[in-house]
Amino acid sequence: MGAVRRALPLGLRTSIEKKLVRLLTKVAAHAPWLWRWRAIGWFVRGTFDPMARHWESNIARHGDWSAPLAAGLEQLPHAPRRALDLGTGTGLGASLIARRFPGCEVTGADISPRMVAEARRLHSGLPNVRFVEADSYSLPFNDSGFDLVTLLNVPPFFGEIRRVTAAGGAVLICFSLAERTPIYLPTPEVERKLLRHGFTAVRSGRAGKGVWTLGVKLVS
Repeated sequence: MGAVRRALPLGLRTSIEKKLVRLLTKVAAHAPWLWRWRAIGWFVRGTFDPMARHWESNIARHGDWSAPLAAGLEQLPHAPRRALDLGTGTGLGASLIARRFPGCEVTGADISPRMVAEARRLHSGLPNVRFVEADSYSLPFNDSGFDLVTLLNVPPFFGEIRRVTAAGGAVLICFSLAERTPIYLPTPEVERKLLRHGFTAVRSGRAGKGVWTLGVKLVS
């Protein structure tokens, strides 16, 4: 399959991958059980593994990729003690949180092993951040283990997000280029999903070229 992918012209391959990633984002939000199909994980890893080495320079071409995440962090009701950055890629979001909140233990998780390896290399000097390989569909973390969960351009599995977020904790979902982001859900849809999954005080904003949505998990 990898040989077939490489045989396609770059422009065609990029177009197909963007459309499939957008489709899989909707699957994650509306039919997460379909993610059990192993071919989906293969596709996602196969798409992002080759990008790891040049990911930082590629996203730099779009301006401040992390602007909506930074803006959303300013709206948190309290400083987090344990944070999880899902789909961390090369660690941009996780490192931003670790620097913004030096007393917070930050975990960056990504399905791509090469992205995780690159994140570890780039941010080895940060003492309060670690990077692990994990699929956001089925996370290897305890229930209510984090008081902040962030997603920067990541398909949101709302059930898993709710499970790992502590009562009173926050979830922050961001898209760097708003509707132009390949991985994207419209803001009203994100807000509705958070409300249906037990989050309150849901609000959204824009920063740089992107958008953010913040919700706080209800205390039961």
